[in-house]
Amino acid sequence: AVVSMPDQAVVKVNGEPKGFTPLTIDDLVPADYQVTINSSGYEERSVSAHAVGGYKLIINVQLAQKIEGIEQATPSGELTTTPTPTGVRPPS
Repeated sequence: AVVSMPDQAVVKVNGEPKGFTPLTIDDLVPADYQVTINSSGYEERSVSAHAVGGYKLIINVQLAQKIEGIEQATPSGELTTTPTPTGVRPPS
């Protein structure tokens, strides 16, 4: 199951569109998957997941709003205009 804030976000599993959140997908076999969630005006989020037989996997994602035109310094001190959501840490 994939739940997101905001809802009605597009869900792709291994690059294949599956529908809109909230979404339950019943036909996945136990395996590793790349789940991508995106919605207009929000940063795309990608999650690696491992489905196990006999268990329900729930992915609950809060998407960060895109902030256009924010300037940030790179490690070399150069400025870049890459949009950066406030208060969201990059994935490890």
